[in-house]
Amino acid sequence: MLLLRARSAMYVLSVMHAKSKTEPPTPPSDQRIYIFKRDILSGETLAEKIPSWIERLLLPRLSEISGDVKALNGRIDGLAGRINGLEKGIESLRNEMLSRFDAVHTRLDSIEKRIPMIEDLAEIKVRLTEVEKKVALLRA
Repeated sequence: MLLLRARSAMYVLSVMHAKSKTEPPTPPSDQRIYIFKRDILSGETLAEKIPSWIERLLLPRLSEISGDVKALNGRIDGLAGRINGLEKGIESLRNEMLSRFDAVHTRLDSIEKRIPMIEDLAEIKVRLTEVEKKVALLRA
């Protein structure tokens, strides 16, 4: 009798769960399963039988969650690929900027070498104007 009630309760639970996906299945009050009572025929508790019907109820949802997790893993892998691409792009831009800085340093070095020559040229021009003034005074 108890075994029959447990089986009919599991059937009612599975039918109720199939009709309503949002609410957890609850058996009618007259068919409640008493987990710790022993089955007269097999000698095992109903608690040992419950995992099979729970598995049937939860397996579709677990499969759906597993699919969602796999999809998220795919998206994370895609993001990791994009991040790696960005890192490579940043590294190439860094190398380009370093080469441009080297070019600027080279130009500044060449300008620094020209500065003493420009100063010497300015000094020569000042002397030349003084000499021209002296020559103009001597001719006058």
